[in-house]
Amino acid sequence: MKFRRLILLMGMLAFFFVVQEGEGKVLSAKTVRVAELHVFLRQLPPTAPKYVMTDFTPGNIKFLQRMDIILDGDGEVEGVVLVYTPGDGFRRSVFLKGVKGWSFKSPNLGSLYKDIMIRVITADELNNP
Repeated sequence: MKFRRLILLMGMLAFFFVVQEGEGKVLSAKTVRVAELHVFLRQLPPTAPKYVMTDFTPGNIKFLQRMDIILDGDGEVEGVVLVYTPGDGFRRSVFLKGVKGWSFKSPNLGSLYKDIMIRVITADELNNP
């Protein structure tokens, strides 16, 4: 009985070492000057927990650092990752699933703006950053 377990364990370890994970790719990366960012989510029931920040306006655009658009294997949008650091100084990263779309507003002359990194990545990149 112990011998079978040992053989099974050795086989599983060999399988995990031999099988390679899918390679995650950053398909596109660009720095964009943005005055506002709005992420539109599907309608959630009133009892669902609220996301912390999905709208970045001129008052809080300075907190946003990066937006990652996540694609699945078929090239469909799986979700969006927003990376931001609010006034308390703790960096946050939130994954938003069920995103219907997003909107960027370019800065007007004299308005507040921030240069943020926008990346389009595959879902495998989330597991292997």
